[in-house]
Amino acid sequence: MTPADLIQQYIKLRDAVEARTKAFETELEPYKAGMTAIEGAMQEHLNANNLDNVKSEFGTAFKKTSTRVRVADRNSFNEFVVQQGSLDWFTNAVSKEKIVDYVKEHGCAPSGVDVTYVTDVQFNRPRSS
Repeated sequence: MTPADLIQQYIKLRDAVEARTKAFETELEPYKAGMTAIEGAMQEHLNANNLDNVKSEFGTAFKKTSTRVRVADRNSFNEFVVQQGSLDWFTNAVSKEKIVDYVKEHGCAPSGVDVTYVTDVQFNRPRSS
């Protein structure tokens, strides 16, 4: 095969993969929508009954809280870091661990940072015995 043949064939294959991927993603949409609806219904059930999890013969549904941290006001946060005298608040992003520790210690987020707690419902298959 010539380089032109290889290029042509590669692009043809890439286009086929993209088309099939898009078709598959479209086919999955109702399944994903159904899963999202079930997650919402289960979260309502868990919240209404003050539960963290529920087990059945089909598996377990449980709440899992994740923490999302983002800088809402970069200048304000930079001033805060300078006042703290420690640059380990910075990574390529805000150090979630440092922010979480600060919130635990002070009861609020540092200046210029928004902290959001999101609780999702997840499902596990039953464990094999």
